[in-house]
Amino acid sequence: MDFDSLFVRLQGALMGAEKMISTSFSQLDKDFADEVKEVIKAISDVLDNPKEQVEDCRRVHLLIILNTDFSTVPLIEADDNYCHLLNTLPQFSTYLYFKVMGHFQWFDFLGEVIVHCPEALSLDVLKCIDAHMKELEVCHLSSFLYTLYSSLFDKVSRLQKSESLNRKHKFVKVFQNFSAFSISDVLQSTDWKMTVRHQFMGKIIRMFLLLLKACISRYKEGSLSYQQDIYNIMIVFDYSKWECTKHEIDWVGHCLNVLMSKCKKLAMDISVDMYMSWCELDIEENKTLQTAIRETAYSCAEALSELNVEDFPDLPMLSSTLQNIALKPKSEDDEINCADIEAIIVNLKNPKKNQEKWFFAFLNSPKLFSNSVYVSIIEDHLSLFNMEHIILLISKFIYYVQSNSNDKEYVSRIKNILSESIKQLPLINQVPLLTEFYEKHGNTSLMKDEGFENNLTEILNKIVDNAEKKEESGNEVIKRLLESSLNSKEKCNITLSLFTDLVPLSTLRIGENDQTRVSTFVAIQMLKSAEKLLPHEKDNYIYLPFIDGSAGCDVILKPVVLLAFLIQVLNKCRYKPNIFIPHSAQACENCITLIHLMVDKMLAKKTSIDSEILWLRNMASSCSSFTWYHVRKLWTLWNDPLPNDDYGIMRWFEPNLGQKDFSNITSEERATLVTSICKILPMLTTCEWKILGGSKNSKVDIKESDLFHILADGVLVLSQVPIMVKNLSCLSQVVSNFLSFIKFRTVPAIENELVGDPIAVFEKLAIITTEIPAEIVKCIFVIFCDAGQLSSLGGLNFEKSDSN
Repeated sequence: MDFDSLFVRLQGALMGAEKMISTSFSQLDKDFADEVKEVIKAISDVLDNPKEQVEDCRRVHLLIILNTDFSTVPLIEADDNYCHLLNTLPQFSTYLYFKVMGHFQWFDFLGEVIVHCPEALSLDVLKCIDAHMKELEVCHLSSFLYTLYSSLFDKVSRLQKSESLNRKHKFVKVFQNFSAFSISDVLQSTDWKMTVRHQFMGKIIRMFLLLLKACISRYKEGSLSYQQDIYNIMIVFDYSKWECTKHEIDWVGHCLNVLMSKCKKLAMDISVDMYMSWCELDIEENKTLQTAIRETAYSCAEALSELNVEDFPDLPMLSSTLQNIALKPKSEDDEINCADIEAIIVNLKNPKKNQEKWFFAFLNSPKLFSNSVYVSIIEDHLSLFNMEHIILLISKFIYYVQSNSNDKEYVSRIKNILSESIKQLPLINQVPLLTEFYEKHGNTSLMKDEGFENNLTEILNKIVDNAEKKEESGNEVIKRLLESSLNSKEKCNITLSLFTDLVPLSTLRIGENDQTRVSTFVAIQMLKSAEKLLPHEKDNYIYLPFIDGSAGCDVILKPVVLLAFLIQVLNKCRYKPNIFIPHSAQACENCITLIHLMVDKMLAKKTSIDSEILWLRNMASSCSSFTWYHVRKLWTLWNDPLPNDDYGIMRWFEPNLGQKDFSNITSEERATLVTSICKILPMLTTCEWKILGGSKNSKVDIKESDLFHILADGVLVLSQVPIMVKNLSCLSQVVSNFLSFIKFRTVPAIENELVGDPIAVFEKLAIITTEIPAEIVKCIFVIFCDAGQLSSLGGLNFEKSDSN
């Protein structure tokens, strides 16, 4: 309701009430009980629902104060804010104001007046409270006293920084006077039984302890309540006539100690009968008044322990007294920890409990899927699912499926529960869910396929062959990878089909201001799952993380995302002498080919460095130099410096291995060169071998004969290294790559008479065949299937080389 309309109605109702009772409101006191009731009824008729009309009630309360017989009201300045409200209602007596305020329980509004109104007006109101406080209904005494003391404490806190000692002293004195209020005297006036009095006193004690704890918090933090604009009243008043102390102290701390003294007296007056009576009254569910008081005493004692004992004389005694009855509060988490499954189910149905916590405890229960009743409870509480719940449920489901996969109908029911719960998550939460899933379960037998590495090689081969023919080749690689990873085993299909309803992760938009999703797709999904790409445990399967969630869907993938994906695959599939798998070598080879094609195609459309380039640079630079070397055009196209070369491989791809002239290097320098290159040769793919020492298209004169002898010596050294001898498949790969280098670099150089002495080349090959294991010798010359090329080697035939 508009306040103007409310004001008009209130004005009319009160004028009518005054006329009806034939007595001026200013004359009403405790002898006019019936008349006071009529006034309260008139206000109630205007305020339809006081508990909900908070702002209206706040304004009505202030309006009544401005029309009450307070001595300072006429001193309010004639401004536009409040002067037009003065004398607009029948003038209330201070007694009538108190009864109206108490009836409607406008204690909070009273507290606001005490804190925010000018001190002169606040003091008038406090005098009214002091005079009539015993008229308050006893049932409202606890909440009233809490607001009164709390407001006075706030008022003193606000005045602490004021230069007016008069006002500080006045309100500190008022605080002390009210602290002397005797609650026992009030109880003596009632006809209650002693047990009821003890219980009421218990509530008062608890209220004071809660108040003390709150005041300690405000004292430590120095926090002040928000200034309400409605109380911005100006009064012309001479505060110098108030008595004043000449000493400046910590008045807030002084009031806090006064409150401690009050609490100490109340605590020390607790008798055995009073303490035992508290057990008979339940104030909260499963909590008696005694438990509530003891828990409050514990939290209050904790707050007291943070204060300096020297500043508060009453602190030690109060703290000691409280510790005698203190009980550490039992949190809901404590209840959950000691609850069995049946208790958890009961509390899960209680709307007053934190249902998410109890639901999580329920999901943590052992043998969750062994009971169909428990599964039904999960189905009934799907709305409570969050990501943490789903991760837990997936873990339990995988464990269950691994040992109980025969009951397909039951497994399907559980799968549907997970599927429905995942659907409720937004996409931004679905992504880390998958990441978490693969971190925990991606390398389990449930997720692996023995033929996966073969499928990977076959797929990449096909993609490389069709890369220039099919626009959708990028989509095809993801789709085929998914098919090979999803359709390996029945259990794998059951588990992964949980995610068939997810929006494909590959459709995530990559934007300059969308770092969360960018990092989600690659930095989180790929990097966190990185160890699963090439696990080094019992078996060496090339594992690629689950990307999309549905093998049958058409994947729409931005080229930059696919490129980032392949860069990560290459980085993790890079083999070393002690960890070598032929299939991983082929996968690296095909990844490199596809990466080069995609980089060239993408950069052909780029005219400047955009967000995609910057993002790819950042992602690639976190990989090894073996990886970012193949996307170096992302930097060199704009003449920007390359990332840190951690392996120092750039020199090996420079013309003549970075040497100006092979003929001028000493034997020691040559030995160092051979030793250094031996460290990287086992990790290079066939296509990388072909560009060692500079490509054939280099403008610099390449010394092919010297390159051949350096690499040949490197192969000879590697053939003597124990780790290579133990891993013949890796040594065979090195030799095959070396022969491929000869086929594509050395033989054409001989044919073009760029190599001075072809006989020396053949002799070096003959030496190599005598040094490497025999089982490798039998197959290495298969590469040279072109007899015409072999005839270039000084007219010597294949049979002779083989016999050597």
